[in-house]
Amino acid sequence: DNSKGIAVTSTPLQNDKLFEVEIMEMNSEWSGSLSIGVTALPMDQVISVNKAKKLPGQSFVLTSSDDLTVLYIGGQKMGPLPADINLLALNVGDTVGLLRQSSGALHFFLNGVHMVKLPLTL
Repeated sequence: DNSKGIAVTSTPLQNDKLFEVEIMEMNSEWSGSLSIGVTALPMDQVISVNKAKKLPGQSFVLTSSDDLTVLYIGGQKMGPLPADINLLALNVGDTVGLLRQSSGALHFFLNGVHMVKLPLTL
């Protein structure tokens, strides 16, 4: 069931360095949502969650579905983001990225362009 996949790395984000993921391939037969996020949870707790937006604790996830992008913090829906942030509009070759400043502030990027400073620290 590909509607419940989470790809993770145990490599921590480096302060003041942009972490980007490039979309290499798209499946035209699948539709739904796309998410990107970061968590401070131990790996064994992350892999027990079947949807990224349900990650508890010190976690945040941006997820797009139905042309609306929503921020989740600790598994709780915090509200929509600006309309120009739509992960579902991405294509092969596009990138999504996160940058954590040394202050702990998190920033979200689309195709290398700063889109929003998120209202939390990690």
